[in-house]
Amino acid sequence: MKTLVFPIILSFCILFSSFAQQLGPNISFEKETHSFGKIPESQGLVSYTFNFTNTGSEPLIIQNVQATCGCTTPEWSREPIKPGEKGFIKATFNPAGRPGPFEKGISITNNSPRNLVSLKISGEVIGKEPTLTDLYPFDINNLRFNTVYASFAKLSPGKTGSRILEVINTGKEALTVSFPSVPAHLKVVAKPSVLQPKQKGIIEIIYDAQKKNDWGFVTDVLTFNINGKPDSKNRITLSGTIEDDYSKASPEQLALAPKITLDKNSSDFGKIKAGTSVELVYNFKNTGKTNLEIHKISPTCGCTIVKKSDKTIKPGASSSITTVFNSAGQKGVINKAITLITNDPKNLNLILWVRGSVE
Repeated sequence: MKTLVFPIILSFCILFSSFAQQLGPNISFEKETHSFGKIPESQGLVSYTFNFTNTGSEPLIIQNVQATCGCTTPEWSREPIKPGEKGFIKATFNPAGRPGPFEKGISITNNSPRNLVSLKISGEVIGKEPTLTDLYPFDINNLRFNTVYASFAKLSPGKTGSRILEVINTGKEALTVSFPSVPAHLKVVAKPSVLQPKQKGIIEIIYDAQKKNDWGFVTDVLTFNINGKPDSKNRITLSGTIEDDYSKASPEQLALAPKITLDKNSSDFGKIKAGTSVELVYNFKNTGKTNLEIHKISPTCGCTIVKKSDKTIKPGASSSITTVFNSAGQKGVINKAITLITNDPKNLNLILWVRGSVE
């Protein structure tokens, strides 16, 4: 008798549990992942609809749907889903500019016991063949460039940097590229100097930091002629940062390097009235083993000028930098920076701050 009672009780518990699970709203998806497989980037938008059923006993409400990437746009059933009825979550993926494998998530917030559901779409975008415009986006009088900006990043005196720009003649006539006025620190060569229609070429730019005779962030604008004609559009912008290079210095060489030790890197002049000028002093010492060189001091505002500074400071010697802040035209809280460029390998670029308040 006992052997019959136990299975009956167990079956009743399972049935009751199953019935209890159906109380209230309940969201049940046909599938929660979808792979698009391989899709061409040129095909454009692709979509998949995840269908679900409210297997509960009360209306199901989709409160929010959120994709993990802006490349995926969701749509969903906005009205309450009655028990037994179906709803949908539609995911549209934009493959533009996203070659390679992808996996994106869509989070669904709802009023069922399973109040947060995660769906996933995946696949692989087969990148489109780049067009001529993609490869050479800058058009200057039928001479297309892959870029009209050359960054030399870090440069150091005694060394040169080189950058190559790619060009193509998209016109119907031959183009002669020439550079009538090149600064002494630059060497520019167009190869070939005459480009036939549809012919590709390069412009090589060599930068000599020693001849530039400057420090810190530097910029140049190169102008060129096409078939001997100047044009305001014929411009190439160059930039770089000139500083000492210690990348190959030995530990012994670094141990002998100069070292700048400041008493402070910020001066607060308190409150002053507009039009008032204040003088600020930054004291420092060379605690290194060789001469400390102050290559350049660059205020970021014309309101701050350097009144006094020593260029070379011997080991163990002290010095100072005196600046004058002119508050004319200034108002409120002041935070002005002064960039200090040195040959201290640990402080190639230092920032000194001028702070205060102008009434």
